[in-house]
Amino acid sequence: PNIISGGLPEGDAAFHELASWGIKTIISVDGMAPDVDAAAKYGLRYVHLPHGYDGIPQYRVKELAKAVRELEGPIYIHCHHGKHRSPTAASVACVSAGLIPAERAIPILELAGTDRDYQGLYASARKASKIESELLNRLDVNFQAVQEIPPLAEAMVRLSDVEEHLQLIAKSNWRSPAKHPD
Repeated sequence: PNIISGGLPEGDAAFHELASWGIKTIISVDGMAPDVDAAAKYGLRYVHLPHGYDGIPQYRVKELAKAVRELEGPIYIHCHHGKHRSPTAASVACVSAGLIPAERAIPILELAGTDRDYQGLYASARKASKIESELLNRLDVNFQAVQEIPPLAEAMVRLSDVEEHLQLIAKSNWRSPAKHPD
């Protein structure tokens, strides 16, 4: 299938690169609101279907399956770092849509380096199975560019960004990194 999983595209260069790959739709499973305007500059459609590290709820599994089956592809699915939630979403969506066999779900997580401590993500991949086409056909989904995010989830995303910046500064001997001056 024409489904790619990875990390958060940041800045015009990232969206330009996705467009150069032929990507038509970006699905964000991250808790942060996507940069819809930057994507639109390159003709990319954003769909926001967030889920947590505790696994993918069944309603979201159905939405993801319908998305990979019906939205214009190729499709790029991302979370924040591209290692945990997005490979899980991609594998579960593809299995549920009947695009890949169920036995390929866990190897996709392993290939991406999904941490085994995220037991809910692995459980979602283990439980993934093909959803009947008739059910997906009847499923009415209003794919939105931005979903409302609970305040706690939004705060956690912001804390993660701060932690990343602190790690960069620490690696630069507590000075502003040359490639990331702020």
